[in-house]
Order: sequence, then structure tokens, then C-alpha cells
Amino acid sequence: METLTIGQVAERTGFTPSSLRYYEGIGLVVPAGRSDAGYRLYDETAVGRLAFIARAKQLGCTLEEITDLLAVWDQSSCGPVQRRFHALVTEKIAATERRLAELTAFSAQLRTAADRLGTEPVDGPCATGCACLPAPAQRVPVACTLPAGEVEDRTADWAALLAHATERVTTFDGGLRIALDAATPVADLVRLVAAEQDCCAFFSFAVTVDARGLGLEVRAPPTPAPWSRPCSGWPPDVCFSAEVDLVAGTVVTAIGLDALRHVRSRSELPLAALPTVLGAHLLVEVLVWRSLEGDASARTGELATWAYALIAYVVVPVLAAVAFTLWEPPGTRRRMLPFVAASGLAAAVLLWWQLTEPVIARIDGHHIEYVIRVGTASGLVAVPYVIGTCGPALLSSDRALRAFGALNVVVVAVLAVIEREGLVSLWCAWAAVTSVVVAARLRTRRRPAGAPSGSGR
Repeated sequence: METLTIGQVAERTGFTPSSLRYYEGIGLVVPAGRSDAGYRLYDETAVGRLAFIARAKQLGCTLEEITDLLAVWDQSSCGPVQRRFHALVTEKIAATERRLAELTAFSAQLRTAADRLGTEPVDGPCATGCACLPAPAQRVPVACTLPAGEVEDRTADWAALLAHATERVTTFDGGLRIALDAATPVADLVRLVAAEQDCCAFFSFAVTVDARGLGLEVRAPPTPAPWSRPCSGWPPDVCFSAEVDLVAGTVVTAIGLDALRHVRSRSELPLAALPTVLGAHLLVEVLVWRSLEGDASARTGELATWAYALIAYVVVPVLAAVAFTLWEPPGTRRRMLPFVAASGLAAAVLLWWQLTEPVIARIDGHHIEYVIRVGTASGLVAVPYVIGTCGPALLSSDRALRAFGALNVVVVAVLAVIEREGLVSLWCAWAAVTSVVVAARLRTRRRPAGAPSGSGR
């Protein structure tokens, strides 16, 4: 067996002889033997062990951690060593990013201080207004200065980051704390918070690392913020909340269930089900509100948001088109088929987007904005969606349902102008409330001309 002296090992591994003797003393490396003169002799196994120690030290492992790793190393199986090594390195990534966040925040404080200290000093001793003392508090205007062209990218950045959220809770002082998982890219978080602070200076952000783990705390100013202004002015604010959705959803669902009681044939069932589905839709949104306001878990909010979008984008357009088509006499249903096809096409595209892209929900003023995809593509899909949903009602031979369809077209046009971002939420809420017309129609039905009577309709 070829052996190496301590000097040769030091030359090959980069460790000094004194380090090798120290490692021997704490049991990290043991010489293979000694020469007749008493000098330490090492073999290739020791050299490989030292190369592993060097790699672990390079990645920031402590001697205690290296000792634990070597205990696994001595089992002569690479798999357990690599898994343990990977776990240690992953922990160090998280710790490094947390430290980076702290240093980035401290660097920002230093830059702010340096800017103030670089100004002309006051005349006389240090006093209020002097750069050596904390800057006096200033009233920050409640306004966002982010250019409109950057909103889409900023929203996507926040959506990607908040995918790491594990919990949202309201702090004792009325702020919001978002708990983030260990895989959160802390450097990206700090950069995004700094960018948000730059355009929304009225917010207070704090990236915290404590016994609870990594978190982002957000606080609004004590003065009224844009979303807390009263509902007045032009464009008019459309006011909704979890409480409004709960009351409206309960009432509309109850009316819808009553409509189902008055069904006389299977062809009436889809139309009778419409109020119930739209009422339940409002009740699902209650959970979305609660999650966004910090009163329900993030997971509950994600599931509720996905369910709400599924009903709004897929179920409602198809159900509405089919319901109004089946209400017509068999001889006039053919003219409704293009609308059924349009709603089906829009629903299929929206379902695909929902399955392949994140659904984003956010409070926008007094309603919730839902986004799957932004840009030209979403606008193009909105056309067959509206045509397929409202068209059959407009062409109905039933005067009450024609009025219902016309009213919904007018409302969607108005909402598209005054509250374009919240169109989905507001239109669905409007449709839910006005769907009581459907329930009333089933109670006081007069069949369209040509419709067969009795259960065979």
C-alpha cells in the first residue's frame, strides 16, 4: 500500500500540516500508520476523506456538521451521504438568503442615511432637522406611482412569490403577516418589496425572520387608503364584501331551490338550476374574501378561488346557453346552437388556462378581481363568452327572458367601462341577483308559442 507523508498530503489537499494534526486530534482524519521514525503516514482513503472535508468547509459546514457527515461517510455508501449533504446545503441556502435580506434592508438604511448626511449641515449645533438625527416623520400621499404598463409584470411577480405563502394572519396592530415557506427566494422577495415601497410609499413592509420562520409583514397608513373610501363619485364604486356575498348568496340560493321545486320537465331543469348555481357561486366567494382578508387559511383561499373561477369561466356560460336553448320549443332551438357552440368554445379555452396557469384573486376596491391570463388573448375569449352567455336569452321567444338577457348585456357593457378589472366578479354577482327573474318565470310560466305542454316538453 502506497503511503504519503504529512507534507505530501498537505501539498495534495491544501491543508496545512498543523490543520492535519488538529483534525487527527478531533477524530476527523486518522493516519494509516507511522514510519519507523514515528512520522505520520496517510493512504489514499485519507486523501479522499480530506477532499470531502475541504468541500464541506467550502460550502460553510461547521466542524460539528462535518463530523456528522463523516459518520455517514464511514458507512461506505454514497446515497445517505449525498442526501444528508443536500439537506445541510439546502438549510444553508435558506439561512444565507435570510441573511441577505437583513443585509439588503440594512444597506437600504445606510444609503438613506448617507444621502441625508451628504446634504449641507445645519448652522449651529445638531438639532431637529439635522442629518445626524432621525428624519422627522413626513406625511406620505396615499397614491401608487407604478406606471400602468408595469402593472401586469408586477402582479405576476407577486403571484409567483405568494405561491410560497403558507399562512396569512392579521397582526395585533391591524397589519397583515404572510408566512412563507423555506423555499421562498428571499433575495427576490427583498427586491420586490423594495420596488413596491418605491411606488407605494404609503405602505410599510417588513421581512421578518424569527421563531415562526420567514414572513412578510405589510401595514397600511392610519389615514384612509384607496380601498376604504366611501362608495361615491365617478366612476361609481361597486361595493361588495364577504357579508354582502353571504346574504345575497343565501337569498339567491334559497330562491333557486324554490325554482327547482317548480320544474315540470327535464328540459326546464338547467334553467331552474341557474339561480342555485349563481347563488352558490356567491357563497364560494365568501371564502375568497375571508382568505384575502386574513380570516381563512391561504389553502382555503386557493381552493375557493379555483372553484369560483371554474363556475364563472366554465359552468355558467355553458349552463346559461343550454338552459335558454332547452326552454325554447324544439322547432326553434336550432337558432340557439351557434350560441351554445360559442359558450362551449370560450369555456374550453378558459378551462385549459385554469388548468395550466395560476388563478389570481385580489381585492380591488370594493370587489375582487380574478385573473387567469391578461392581455389580448383574454379579451378575444371574452367575446364568445358574452355572446354565448347572453345571446340565447336575447333570442328567446319568452319576453321576460329577453328582457333578462338585454338587461345583462347592458350591465356587462357598463361594468366593462367603469370596473373592467372586476368584471367577472361584479357581473356574476349581478347575474345571481337578477336570476330571480328565472325563478319567478318558472312559478308564473307561460310557455313560448309552440312549446308542448306537460312533462313531455
